[in-house]
Amino acid sequence: MKSSSHHARSRPAVLVVTSILLIAVAFVAFPKASTSTGFSFGSAGDASTLSSGEGMSSLDRLATSGADFFLGVGDYSYSSSVTGDTWCSQFKAKFNNVEIGPGNHDTGEESGQSGTRSYERYVSGCSYTLASQMTCGVVAGQCYGKEYYFDYPSTNPLARFIIVSPRVFNVTGVCTTTCNAVVKSPCNDTTGCWPYNKNDAHYNWTARAIDSARTAGIKWVMVGMHKVCISAGAESCNIGTNLFNMLVAKKVDLVLQGHDHTYERSKQLAFNSSCIGFTTNSSYVLYNSSCVVDDGSRGFYTAGAGTVVIIEGTFGAGLGTVNDTSKHPQNVAEAPYFVKLMGSNTPGNGHGFLKYAVSTDR
Repeated sequence: MKSSSHHARSRPAVLVVTSILLIAVAFVAFPKASTSTGFSFGSAGDASTLSSGEGMSSLDRLATSGADFFLGVGDYSYSSSVTGDTWCSQFKAKFNNVEIGPGNHDTGEESGQSGTRSYERYVSGCSYTLASQMTCGVVAGQCYGKEYYFDYPSTNPLARFIIVSPRVFNVTGVCTTTCNAVVKSPCNDTTGCWPYNKNDAHYNWTARAIDSARTAGIKWVMVGMHKVCISAGAESCNIGTNLFNMLVAKKVDLVLQGHDHTYERSKQLAFNSSCIGFTTNSSYVLYNSSCVVDDGSRGFYTAGAGTVVIIEGTFGAGLGTVNDTSKHPQNVAEAPYFVKLMGSNTPGNGHGFLKYAVSTDR
């Protein structure tokens, strides 16, 4: 587990991230008087069944973790026979405070037996539980589980959590036929898909949510979503570079994602004269060493210096490989963006979730 012992000389402020499996990340900042107590939360995606196996084990550990809430980053049931109401009931029987965003297996984008079609059953079954006020995204009144943010704690908040749904088809439940990227469905309102293209309504809402958190003096800004952009696993830049570049340009502290069934912690990323944006070739991100401002090898990062991506698709579904030249050479080229990787081809691998400890003065 990660602690502030690396910098005991000044008792610095840190955002500490720990995991059942691995050390993840800590941000170090200069200490100042705290007006709010710290808190912790759990987060992961790609859960699968909660009644047996790794998903059940992860949930049992979460129930005794002491986390204040759990942020799900999509892909929950993986079985068309276990719909959102059932899955949420099983989860909440052991851990009540679960807040969610959608994955492609939850909305009907996956039309086979590994998907559930009615995401609204997750929205109602895993309803919002926190005392913090929830602020809606573009689709006002139907935003929870799709596009919203909240500040935590509700008084003197330390962190803003922004949940977005880039390029997840049928998130609004309007698509009556097969809608997904495999059949090359367009990502638009007709397919219930929000592209987060530069300066569209969803992109601009996300940008304003980040900016207003900074203006309000909220210390940490975290953005959660299911699909990814950079990855050493198997996925390409599903969310598009427009959104990812904006998050990095605004130096969002943490980007929390699933989709790849792996654990991946990136180096700290930021733009400069030698890195003005991430670009792709056939939708895979090209590596540019100048985009790395801290390689993370010290076990901590400087707060405010850049963005760290955490891919945490490890709650219960079968793991995928990482840095695998035989299966995903395009992703191997992206591996230098990461400081820690774990997949099915990693010795000692396992399932779990990340527990993030958030404080201004730890």
